[in-house]
Amino acid sequence: AVSVLELVPYAADVLEWHAVLFEAIGERALTRDEALSVTNREVIDSLPTDAKRWHAEGVLDRFCEAFNNVLPLIENLYECQRNPFLDREGNVDLSGGGGDGGEDELTGVGLRGGGSKGMTPDTPVAFSLPSAPPGEVDAAGLCTIMILRRLERAHNEVLIRLEKASGPLSTARSAAASAAAAVAADDGGITASAGAGSASADAVVNAPALSYQTPPELVRRSLLNYHPERDLLPVASRWLSQPLGHSGGREVDFNIREIERELQKLLDGKGPVLINVRQFEFANELRRVGVLAQIALNVPQSTLPAAAAAALASELDTADQLSELLRILESAAHVVGSSALRLKPTTALGDFVKNVLLMPAEKWSAVCPSVVDQFAQLGHLRDMLLAVEAQLSGTPASHAVADCYRAQLDPEQRAAVEAYASAGSPMAAHLSAVLGPFRDLMSGPLAEPTFGAQESLKMFLTYQDADLADEDESPWFREFPDDLTLEVALETYLLLSTLNTNK
Repeated sequence: AVSVLELVPYAADVLEWHAVLFEAIGERALTRDEALSVTNREVIDSLPTDAKRWHAEGVLDRFCEAFNNVLPLIENLYECQRNPFLDREGNVDLSGGGGDGGEDELTGVGLRGGGSKGMTPDTPVAFSLPSAPPGEVDAAGLCTIMILRRLERAHNEVLIRLEKASGPLSTARSAAASAAAAVAADDGGITASAGAGSASADAVVNAPALSYQTPPELVRRSLLNYHPERDLLPVASRWLSQPLGHSGGREVDFNIREIERELQKLLDGKGPVLINVRQFEFANELRRVGVLAQIALNVPQSTLPAAAAAALASELDTADQLSELLRILESAAHVVGSSALRLKPTTALGDFVKNVLLMPAEKWSAVCPSVVDQFAQLGHLRDMLLAVEAQLSGTPASHAVADCYRAQLDPEQRAAVEAYASAGSPMAAHLSAVLGPFRDLMSGPLAEPTFGAQESLKMFLTYQDADLADEDESPWFREFPDDLTLEVALETYLLLSTLNTNK
């Protein structure tokens, strides 16, 4: 049987195929149903040049090989639910139903028509696109996400255990053996065991982030690439000692120190990594949990220091500067929001951008004011994102709410909102705690005219963040005006955003 450690390089092939998909599909709206009828091969056909299509065909072949070799290691695709895309023998069967044909019992997804049951160029692209919408299980969309998570974990567990093995040689050999044993035994879950997870979290926080945007060769250089037949057997043969006398051939010894010295070359330049998986957003679907809510769940958020907030307002005065900083903050938010690691709110934001997002220091310095860089931490990420969006005067996509939620505030409503958020009010110090879920509400549920315009705005904000409904957690929120409705959601958000920037 092949060890999962030998499969780690496949992560580069999966990310490279994701890059092809995001380029080929681009801004084109694609529904989930359409993704089940469009094949991988047909996506390649939409690329603009023959050279790109020729290159993509090679990437697709490597991706199919990766998919079909790694997915069988994932026995449970989601929590305790058995992987529906494996047959009784453990082989890939994308028809769903564990080899019985038909559709996936988790989501009703399965191959349509005949053909190979494994991943091929003619497989629907739904199985290639990463998608894990909150509140539901998209089994097809989870496949590549879980493949990357499994390979990331295999890589990191070995590197972390070997890093800890800095003692005597025998200790190093023991750690290497235990690491190899750990990654060979697949537990099929989404996360590692509690012990391994804690160790990984501490060691991987400052690891470089790899994504579909990372050059494929850099991804390959960052990952372990080990095959026993290629790497271990020749070395072991060179350092084997065997007596030549009568019956001496039965006694075999190895120079373990020299074998380890040669194998150490495989680790040069290697360290733990974070694989950042961008999820595909299908058309006509609402984002039930926004990015700012997810940030606050993973890293406690607080208000940006006044000096840094003032610098943001005074030193970034062009739309290009603000847009570039917003793009960086959104990338950081995606990594923080999707990370299973315990990130520290006191980590300097600049260090995170340079060490995890791999942004050159000179580029970060050119985009971020020095005062902001001095004070800003991961715990201020939400506040910074909101402040930069506010300065862009409503241009971000989060303000693209449906027309029925864009009514003007009447004078009484405006006065009530201003009084609620005025200096000295209980709410004044907590505006960002409301603006975060408010932004998520607009970028998700209110992006389509799904809900009645006369529904309570206050009630919908508590749906986005349950802590707002908890009077022990957020006693200041009870003063939020009760008579505001979804009809004035955008205007209320913009007013609160302005008051937060000017406070």
